[in-house]
Amino acid sequence: SAALDPQLAALDRVVVGFNEAISTSALPNISAFTVTVGSTDQAISSVSRSGNDLLIALTSPISNAGELRVLYRQESTNALVDLDGNAIGGSDLVFGRVITGTNSGDTLNGAAGRVDYFLGTQGNDILSGLGSTDTFVWPDFSTSGPQGWVQTLKDFGFKKGSGTLQGTTEADVLDLSQLLNGYSSGDDLTAYLRLDQDTNSKLRLQIDHDAGGTFVPTATLMFDNVTIDSSNRLVVNGQFISHASGNLTLTDVVSHLIAEAQLIVL
Repeated sequence: SAALDPQLAALDRVVVGFNEAISTSALPNISAFTVTVGSTDQAISSVSRSGNDLLIALTSPISNAGELRVLYRQESTNALVDLDGNAIGGSDLVFGRVITGTNSGDTLNGAAGRVDYFLGTQGNDILSGLGSTDTFVWPDFSTSGPQGWVQTLKDFGFKKGSGTLQGTTEADVLDLSQLLNGYSSGDDLTAYLRLDQDTNSKLRLQIDHDAGGTFVPTATLMFDNVTIDSSNRLVVNGQFISHASGNLTLTDVVSHLIAEAQLIVL
């Protein structure tokens, strides 16, 4: 399978996974690969290996929308081989779709059973993955930062959730690593992120992208499918989300999502 690396908010690397380890003795030349998003070819800067994964680094971050396609042409020299020396044949992989909007308020939808990558923009957007493990990423917006937008996630999937569009195969990812300016390991994350509920008891994540002296939200994510009960427990599909030995509450949402690899801040 091929997938954009969810650890990179810029989406400047594609990871091609194999069901066994591949050899690094003679990796193919860059020319053996073509990565396209929609009808646009993405320039490749390097190819490397990590365990069972082939890492294709792109010269520039992906910025356009469209279907992600990775084409590998088996060459007579430096072909992909496994650890036993068996050649891996050429392939044309289609996996997932990159979705992005404008700087106005957009309604953007993924597709059921397909991995989607939402590239965040300015604007009060409404975002629906509609199933599978979708990734939502935002850039740092340069010096202007986010402009106070409020974006709504209609169907965010929790790995430990239950019911429709919840559970391991529906676990979505929020990548804020580039949006949080200046954050590094060990910093107080509450200077950047605050969780509460709105007047309709919906889960709300407020973001101060540069963690000024006083917390001032510069962006907000609303979780439209998540409500907070009178005991501060998260409720999705009428059911609680499991956490440690009990149920997930407001206090533990950030640490829970980070532990489950559903929130990326670095």
